Amino acid sequence: MLADGAGPGRWEAPAESGSLAGMDAALAERAKSIQGQLGEKSIQRTALLGVLLARLDGVPFDGVADLLAIKQPRLEKFMHGESTIPASVESRWESLSKILDALHSVIRPEATWRWMNTQISELNDRTPLDSIRRGQTDAVLRLAQSYRDPAFH
Repeated sequence: MLADGAGPGRWEAPAESGSLAGMDAALAERAKSIQGQLGEKSIQRTALLGVLLARLDGVPFDGVADLLAIKQPRLEKFMHGESTIPASVESRWESLSKILDALHSVIRPEATWRWMNTQISELNDRTPLDSIRRGQTDAVLRLAQSYRDPAFH
């Protein structure tokens, strides 16, 4: 903003804006307020989402949304911090994280999506994706963990 009597190209901060330190303090206070509103559990759910997204690298975005049981626009809002992640997803996401841990100990992460879409007799000829959609994450987890059993090799 040009101060009264200031020539072209000269800028002075308005008196009411305060110092940069004052603005930093205000920003820090706002961040604390947001953290208080979100709560520790919400921050943990956001971190869990980040871990899952990293483990699902290479999976098409619509597939990620399907696995997470979240519509794509809502998932985008979660990813950009525009919406808080509800507690209702926590159990499913934690189960999915365990499935991916077990799975990635025996297959390359790049093969995750192909495996998720492969019919498997131990899942009654369903795909792991279909079983997860049906809420049968425990069965998928047991299957993925069974691959680590030395008898499987």
